[in-house]
Amino acid sequence: MTQPRHASPLERTPARFNVHTSSDVRAMLEIMGLDSVEQLFADAPAAVVLGRDLELPPALSEWELVRPIV
Repeated sequence: MTQPRHASPLERTPARFNVHTSSDVRAMLEIMGLDSVEQLFADAPAAVVLGRDLELPPALSEWELVRPIV
């Protein structure tokens, strides 16, 4: 008799990271009556705007992210 296969944490956990497609973004902007993401943040005070890209390491896949704890 074979042992039951136990699902890995990735198989037991629903997807947590959703990527918005360009059509998703356009639809959200349309609902808000905006033409661009920049327009969404146009009223943010200059004091809270970073003004440059974040210096982040390359993105990891979900598997690369959870592999050390699996």
